[in-house]
Amino acid sequence: MHDLAGGPVTYVNVGHSNLRAQVFAAVKSHEKSRIIVLIHDIIPLSYPEYSRREVTARFRADMVRVARLADGVIYNSAATRSEAEQAFVGFGRVPPGMVAHLGLDQDFIAPDQRFAVAFERPRFHIVGTIEPRKNHMLLLQIWREMLRELPANEVPELHIIGRRGWNNDNVFNILDTDPMMGHQVFEHNSMTDAQLGRALASSWGLLFPSHAEGFGLPLIEAAACGIPILCGENTISREVLGDYPLYLNVDNSYAWKQGILGRAGRKRESEADRKARGGTVSIPDWPSHFDRIFRFI
Repeated sequence: MHDLAGGPVTYVNVGHSNLRAQVFAAVKSHEKSRIIVLIHDIIPLSYPEYSRREVTARFRADMVRVARLADGVIYNSAATRSEAEQAFVGFGRVPPGMVAHLGLDQDFIAPDQRFAVAFERPRFHIVGTIEPRKNHMLLLQIWREMLRELPANEVPELHIIGRRGWNNDNVFNILDTDPMMGHQVFEHNSMTDAQLGRALASSWGLLFPSHAEGFGLPLIEAAACGIPILCGENTISREVLGDYPLYLNVDNSYAWKQGILGRAGRKRESEADRKARGGTVSIPDWPSHFDRIFRFI
């Protein structure tokens, strides 16, 4: 916001918070004021089963306010824009909008560590809050199957990176009690950004079986490091990364298991392998993001 002394006000909201009626009313009380909102996703509306009931109700009220009062909406993807504008039609108004893909922080990993040789033995990673939407259960079931079918020393490692979320007791029970924990499956709840960057850079593959995503930043980070990606069939991944990932149906555990074992059965990749793969995809950057936003505003 600027010039609160009585002149024109432009309120740019970038975080799905402070979309309350009082805030909008305060901005609109200034002549020639404008409200611009960045929408990251509308998962609470599209997939209410992955949100608390009170969160869904509050989010819906916020989005109704955005539809009716916002002067412009910025979307992090065309997929998010399509879903949101469908909802806005039902709310009675579709504000002017534009798409600006989020950029990747270039310092998320040191430049000399970005393309790294893979870990000596197959090691896969899933990154994100441990909540039902992220679908950790699929991978845990696959690892249990592999341990029943293969010698333990032939089962690749799964490293789960992220804090525990909510409403996921079945997954938490496995993480707390299953014998594979600490041997084939490892949980990391407090990795620093630097540690995460190094782990991803040497990973044999990022696994991303999420049921729904707004943008999927770990996918972008993995692609920037030339890491193989196995992910669910979601629109945003194709929009940003094209054919870079291997897309798998999240309801087909057999396909996921075969994809993981197939990748684990390949040779250990070198820095050159990673650099070559990373060169096949265009990574969104912040200068392009802000250039589009400033021209829109």
